[in-house]
Amino acid sequence: LYAEDGITKPFSSEKSGIVFGDGGAALILEELEHARRRGAKIYGEYLGGGFSLEGWKITVPNITDDFYARSFEKALKVSGVHSSEIDFINPHGVGTQITDSYEAIMINKIFEKYMPLVSAFKPLVGHNLGGSALIELAIAMLSMKNNLVPATLNSNNINEKLRLNIVRDNTEKKLNIVAKMSCGFAGFNGVSIFKKVQ
Repeated sequence: LYAEDGITKPFSSEKSGIVFGDGGAALILEELEHARRRGAKIYGEYLGGGFSLEGWKITVPNITDDFYARSFEKALKVSGVHSSEIDFINPHGVGTQITDSYEAIMINKIFEKYMPLVSAFKPLVGHNLGGSALIELAIAMLSMKNNLVPATLNSNNINEKLRLNIVRDNTEKKLNIVAKMSCGFAGFNGVSIFKKVQ
């Protein structure tokens, strides 16, 4: 499970496991009009999310069912967003064979006709366990604000069979809607969708 070389390589043919990180992030979630009235710096608007709990094993997702895909489908329904409107996905991107493949299959199921940009942030900050999603969401919000998708580091040998549009170099792109995915320990699956506030 742990990468012996100490390098996270999500979606790579050379991936060998996770690398733990250390850090934290905090985001304030409040009503949009309240944030505007107090002159807050607004990074994005939360449109909705979808969540599921498969409750199968602690560190391995249940790949025999599509709990994760159902989470994404629910997020789209709740947010009122069509999959073709999503500009960028930040996946869990943990760098293990089973989880990377599971995520790729799910993403391809949701995005059959259009594949948005995909960039994993764990090579930047490591796997921060329960704090991973929040830290990576903060990076995704900065990405959307600055219309810049950071490269997925250590992606020199991407597994093309996964059919993902992995960002290999820092890419400037107008980002209006982004999705954050998490496939956590104990079978928690979550997808949240955010929109840029004009």
